[in-house]
Amino acid sequence: MRLATHKQFDPSVYLEKRFFGEVFLHLTKRKARPNVKAEVQEHKRTIRKQLGAYKEATGITEFDMANPKQTAQFEAARIYTAYVDNIQTRFGHYLRPVVTALLKTRERKRDLEEAMKGRTTDEVKKKRIKTEFGNLGWS
Repeated sequence: MRLATHKQFDPSVYLEKRFFGEVFLHLTKRKARPNVKAEVQEHKRTIRKQLGAYKEATGITEFDMANPKQTAQFEAARIYTAYVDNIQTRFGHYLRPVVTALLKTRERKRDLEEAMKGRTTDEVKKKRIKTEFGNLGWS
């Protein structure tokens, strides 16, 4: 069962630093921590269900490490920051075609150019198109 297709899997619960830290800790040889919060216990259950498939897919094996909790916190912050930065950077690239399609800017721009063809100069056409469509940065 893949988490991405599981109907009850809510990614917003797991896309946080604490979860990434727990995943990292599960990849180290360490003693189990008693008395953890219910939220962490839920994370651990989810990780244990998928850990074998993750290790097999990535080829990672458990490793020894001094101070794994501190390293896990650092790595979790790095992973989370990379994830958020990636989403912020790429979101506009995915949103742009949707907005363009919804507003039908290309078709409207072409229709306006056809309507003005032969009646005005290129400078007037550019000014009218800029006025009509603003500075969207795409067309």
